[in-house]
Amino acid sequence: MKILRRYFESEENKSSILDKCLLVLIIPVAMLFLLNLYKIAHLIKYFPISSNRFFGDAASYMARVFFLDNYGFHSFVPYWYNGIISFLNYPPGWFFFTLPIYKVVKNIPLSFFISLIIIYILIFIFLLILGNRNKFSKIKSTALFLFVFMSPPAILEFMQRGRITSFFGFMLFLGGFLLILEYKNKKIDKKFMLGLIVAFSLLTLAHPAFLLLFSFPTLGLILIKRNVERIKILSGVLVSAILTSFWWFPFLFSSSEGGLIRLRVIDTIRFLSYDTIIIVMFLLSFYLYWNYVHKNRKELLFYLPLLLLSVLYLTKLVGFIPGLYYINPNSYKLVYLFLAFFLIFKIKFKERKIKTFLFFGLGGVALFLLSGVLFYQPAILEEKLSFFTPIHSEIDREAISVLPLVDGKLLIVPPTTKMETKDGPRDIPYWRALYSYGSIFNNISTPAGWGPETTTIQYMDKLTELYSYLEVINDENCIKIDEWLEYFNVDYILTYYSYCDDFCGYEQKAVGKYVCLLQVE
Repeated sequence: MKILRRYFESEENKSSILDKCLLVLIIPVAMLFLLNLYKIAHLIKYFPISSNRFFGDAASYMARVFFLDNYGFHSFVPYWYNGIISFLNYPPGWFFFTLPIYKVVKNIPLSFFISLIIIYILIFIFLLILGNRNKFSKIKSTALFLFVFMSPPAILEFMQRGRITSFFGFMLFLGGFLLILEYKNKKIDKKFMLGLIVAFSLLTLAHPAFLLLFSFPTLGLILIKRNVERIKILSGVLVSAILTSFWWFPFLFSSSEGGLIRLRVIDTIRFLSYDTIIIVMFLLSFYLYWNYVHKNRKELLFYLPLLLLSVLYLTKLVGFIPGLYYINPNSYKLVYLFLAFFLIFKIKFKERKIKTFLFFGLGGVALFLLSGVLFYQPAILEEKLSFFTPIHSEIDREAISVLPLVDGKLLIVPPTTKMETKDGPRDIPYWRALYSYGSIFNNISTPAGWGPETTTIQYMDKLTELYSYLEVINDENCIKIDEWLEYFNVDYILTYYSYCDDFCGYEQKAVGKYVCLLQVE
């Protein structure tokens, strides 16, 4: 308690009603944040293959760290899709960041967790610096951190799915935004140029979606600068593009043939969602902020690109704009949620009515965060994801136990979420994560894998056709299955209870209560 008192103690904190309200709110949110980190720490012992999909995407990133360590950058990797070129269609930034950690600890799940903690620390430092530059109290800076990272989109993206490359990209976005704000009212100099080149280069290699989002505040800076400074900014972007061309040029060249070309993640139909709430929060906070600065034209110009993008996103028009419709909705939501809280904290409200409004506003924030707990935190609501029970179920452990018997290429059938057992439908291990686990710990290759962007459209179409025949096992389909399994060089099939018997006559290598391993002759 003394440490907390010293951390938050300042004259501003003592006199600010807003800070006192924030302190009451951030204490339980901070406790929930720490409990989530404790839950995430389970992945050190329990590799994330669980049927509940908790941190499931993390398995993909762990496998790619393994690929980078064993095969290097832009090298042939035999494990997925009968061979892929590493990082040809996926940004390598976080993996280069994490590889030295793995070299030291020699444990991929542990290196993942350490990397996660380092990113959280760096983001908190960035926000403390940002708060200091904008005369925030430490309470406000801490609240900014917690309100963003315990929000529904952050819980879903980082604490449920484990998308650490997106987390890493958001960290770099915040660092770059801090640089942009620093020079909003300063003359462009060599330090800025170096920082801009570093920011654009790292974002290009880390997460192109956040690179696109970062281009909007950069454009805002260009709008408020003079011609000479504008040329300097554009030249810095050009230098960054040249420095990172070793990755993005092959990426763009190969994307026309890969599965990435089919990716469209923006929903153009659903209008009312968390997206709507967050964008409205941002627009309202900007309106209040702009009025506070007496409708300053410079501020309007600086935020104009971000305002236009928010309207495009609110109306779902980004779903029709190339480049922008590739960006995950959670990336938009995180950026605009951060901007909303940042702008509202910059306002020094004095009128009692405004303070009353803020009090109710914080109540709204509390409800917003609570909704994230209720809808995106099944760990609190379901016993199977309890903080104090192992993440691996009996089915998970059984699936892992048969992998050492595989001596060749493995296909998991069917790639669904449930199976029929004697006791009724049961959740099954996350099949994509099992491929990652098998690659790392059992040296198993597969004609399938994780990420259609890593292979060609033609290959994925053929794999999809094989899966269509595997949906119903009968004599007619078995003929086609035999042909396709030979085409993909499949040696073993991992399947589940309802598929084990009479699976096209394949030999049962291992049969358990829920899982069986079949050898293709």
